Amino acid sequence: MNNAAKPAVSSASALVTHHVFLDTQIYRSEGHNLESRLFLLLRHQIAENRLILHITDITLAEIERQLGDYVAEAAALMKKARKQFAHWRKRLPKIFTRDLPDFDQPVIAAAAFKQFTDRAQYECKMVEHNATVIAASDIFRAYFSREPPFERTGSKEFPDAFVLRALEQWCQENGERMYVVGSDKAMAAAVQKSSALLHMQTLSELLEAVAATEAPDIVSQASEMLQKPRLRSALEQKIEAKIDELIPIYVGGDLADGDVSGHELNGKIEVDDFQVLAASDNDISLLLYVTVPLKIMIDYEDRSEAYYDTEDDVYFGVEAAGAEIEEEPTIRVFVKLSRKPVRISSVQLITSEFDVYDTYDDYR
Repeated sequence: MNNAAKPAVSSASALVTHHVFLDTQIYRSEGHNLESRLFLLLRHQIAENRLILHITDITLAEIERQLGDYVAEAAALMKKARKQFAHWRKRLPKIFTRDLPDFDQPVIAAAAFKQFTDRAQYECKMVEHNATVIAASDIFRAYFSREPPFERTGSKEFPDAFVLRALEQWCQENGERMYVVGSDKAMAAAVQKSSALLHMQTLSELLEAVAATEAPDIVSQASEMLQKPRLRSALEQKIEAKIDELIPIYVGGDLADGDVSGHELNGKIEVDDFQVLAASDNDISLLLYVTVPLKIMIDYEDRSEAYYDTEDDVYFGVEAAGAEIEEEPTIRVFVKLSRKPVRISSVQLITSEFDVYDTYDDYR
């Protein structure tokens, strides 16, 4: 295992979970700009598989409204500027040879929101939750009981209440916890009452916690756990039991119209490296990089004795054939380990599809 220990760079506590939700206040504070310095750092952690970012349909609707408000403000300023510009252009027509550009408020607002959602989906890989389907009766019960986020007189934090309930339900269904990042006091109070949710104040605090999770002592603890023979054997068995979840895709080579018909384990599973995603007194979550030797069965057309009709662009006399290709893909596996006693709590294959190529030597 070649996971080198990294020096601690922060006194912050390690992450308890790598699942994160950002309140709309965080997006607003960064100008809804996923290219801001802090968001670029966050996106790097997501790309490195250290964090999973969650969002809800209600959060997206709030962001869409906020972007619309910002564009409306800009449109109002543009309208005022256009009046001033027209005045001076009339007085000095030889100097002002060009008009101000058009500012189509609805088009710009829609384009800004589309840019945000596209980047959220493809660059931040956000997991979206449907908070609007949460039963309203539970939310109103909390409202009339003045439970957070409704503890203040006159509080109407209904969007936050639906959002937090949706996140709680996902955590309960998946046996996970999740950070809710934001400085809103009502939301923070509601999060602190939840057993599944954890509060963080700022995006900077979250990024410091990511760094703390890679501290040498935590990495060393994880390494020691993985080196225990019984746990290692159990881990290999659990990964083997999920081999059918892998999807090899034949992407080309010497086998005409080749298509994968099946695959099976073809050797010993090896854990090559790992990253610590989260650590607490009770458990530790890891991302493993695992080499899985496979035998992959390919169905293809044997055209060695076939006749090719150039006019109709078709082969005659084709026979169905099969071949086996040996591959050793490196896949990513999420593992949660309990500390006392040391055991495997859950295993999930993060890698699903992977490409399969061939040469003549692969199946000779």
